[in-house]
Amino acid sequence: MKTGVVIDTGPLVAAFDRGDERWSETIEQLKAIRSPMFTCEAVLAETWYLLRNYPPGWEKVENWIESGILQVSFSLATQRERTFALLRKFRDLPMSLADACLVSMIEQGIGSRIFTFDRHFQIYRHSGRRVVPLLEA
Repeated sequence: MKTGVVIDTGPLVAAFDRGDERWSETIEQLKAIRSPMFTCEAVLAETWYLLRNYPPGWEKVENWIESGILQVSFSLATQRERTFALLRKFRDLPMSLADACLVSMIEQGIGSRIFTFDRHFQIYRHSGRRVVPLLEA
């Protein structure tokens, strides 16, 4: 089991864009996290989209991946069944594909907590009725 942090779109965008209102708090939180951090391709797609007008952010994402600070540690191909089950279970919230992938990563033991700004992660459950462990922002 990996004990690192699984990171969501919000903190990634904030970390790479100094103009983000949560940049300062995100940087402070990231200083306390030991590398590597883990994420999924769905989070990266959201991040790239939100940074579409900020190319330096794209470069930072690429650098983090190349240096191993950020590891893409999820395969929808192998976790499809569980991920889609989560999407069905939480469709009324709604749950995004990225959120489902992150919850599935926690179930697999890829990371021990999720760094997110999204409050709906407090509603999600994994492995039955277990609360999704979050990194306090």
